[in-house]
Amino acid sequence: MSRGLGTVYVKTRKRADGGIRQFYVSQKRITVNGEKKRIEGQGQSAEQAIEALNRAIARALNAAPIPPRTIPARTGTLTALMTEWSSERDCRDRTREHTDSVIKNHISTHPIGGMMPRRIRKADIDDLINSRDSGWTKIAVYKALRSFITYALTKKIMITDPMTGVSKPKTPRARHANGPAMEARTTRLRGMLAWIHRTDWDKENPMYWARLLLSLNGLRPAEARGLTWENVIDLNGKKGIPRVIIRTELEYAGGTLKLIPVKTDVPRTVVLTPEAAAALSAWKKTYNGLQRRATWKPREGMENLVLTADDGKPLTQQKDSRRWNDLITEAQSTYKEKIYWTLEYNRHIVITLLRDHQVDAGMVSAIMGNTITVQNQSYYHSAPSTQQAVMSHIGEYLKTKAHTANHS
Repeated sequence: MSRGLGTVYVKTRKRADGGIRQFYVSQKRITVNGEKKRIEGQGQSAEQAIEALNRAIARALNAAPIPPRTIPARTGTLTALMTEWSSERDCRDRTREHTDSVIKNHISTHPIGGMMPRRIRKADIDDLINSRDSGWTKIAVYKALRSFITYALTKKIMITDPMTGVSKPKTPRARHANGPAMEARTTRLRGMLAWIHRTDWDKENPMYWARLLLSLNGLRPAEARGLTWENVIDLNGKKGIPRVIIRTELEYAGGTLKLIPVKTDVPRTVVLTPEAAAALSAWKKTYNGLQRRATWKPREGMENLVLTADDGKPLTQQKDSRRWNDLITEAQSTYKEKIYWTLEYNRHIVITLLRDHQVDAGMVSAIMGNTITVQNQSYYHSAPSTQQAVMSHIGEYLKTKAHTANHS
C-alpha cells in the first residue's frame, strides 16, 4: 500500500511487550488561517482512518484563529521604556500626568534618560537625584524610578536592581516655616481678621469671606474650590452639627478643569466653626439670588459648586491666589513691613494653634486629613511664645521638697 499525502497506508509500531501494533493512517495538507498544515487521521481500518482525518480537518477549519504572539519590548532607552510603561499602567489620570511630567522634565533631560536600563548603576541614579535642586523634585524622581524599576525587574527588562542602597530623599519642610515665622504670621492673621470685621469686608464679599474661613477650618485650596452644596450639611444646626464632607477637589487634569475625587479616595468630614457656618449661610443667600440672573452661566458639570464668581464660574487657582494676595496686601496697608504667605499656609497656622493648645495630635489628624508624621514634618511649628510658657514651668518641675538628711 502506498504511503504519503492523499493515501491511506498501514503503519506498524513496536509494543512494550515486544509485539507489533498495526493501524491505518490517512493524511492531507490543507490551509488554515493562511498557514499550510499536514492533518492526519488514524484508525483500526482504512475507513476509520479516513473518518478520523475528516474530523481532524473539521476541527482545524472551525478553530478560532490564534493571535500572533506579542513579545514586550526589551530594548530601548530608559526614557522610552518609562514613557511606554507610564502610558499602559493602571493608575489615576493625574498620577500618570505627574509621572509623565517627571519623565519629560527631569529624567529625559539627564544622561541617564538615554541609557539602556540594564546599563544603569547606583551611581547614575544618585547623580540624577542629587542634580535636582528641589527636595520635592528629588522625591518625585525617586518614586518614579522606584516604580518603573520594580516593574522592569518583574518583566526581566532589568536583571539587577540599581536602586539597592539608594536612600529615599527626605521630605522637605515648608519654606520659611519655623517657629518665629509661624508666630509672626499668626499675629498678622489675627490683625487681618480684625480689619475685615471693622471694614464690613465680610458683608461686601460674602463668597470670599466664606472662602477664607474654610481655609481656617483646614480645607486645602483644591478641596475648598471643589466643595459642592450637597456636601454642606445643616448650616443652621437645626438637625445636627454644621459640617462639610470633603469628597472632591477642583484640579486641572489633562489640561482641563475637573472635579476629581480627593487624593486619599476616602471622604472626610470637617465640623465647621460657628463663624464659617454663618459665612456660608450668608453666601448661600447671595448665591441663590445670583442664580436667578441671566448672567448666571456655570460651567457644565460644576453647577453646584459652593465657591464661584458672580456669574457661576468656578473659582480657579489663579483667581483664588490673586484675591488672597489682594486681601493680605490691603489688610496690611498700615504696616511698614508686610508679611506674605500662601493661602495653603493657613492650614499650617491652624494645625499649630490646635497643637499648641494641647489638642490631641490624632484629633488634629482626623480634622485635617493628614498623618501625625506629616504634621510633624511639614505643618506643626511651635511658636516661641508657646514654648516660653511651657519652659516657665520647668523651675516648678525641678523643685524638690525640703529634706533633713544629715551630711557627714
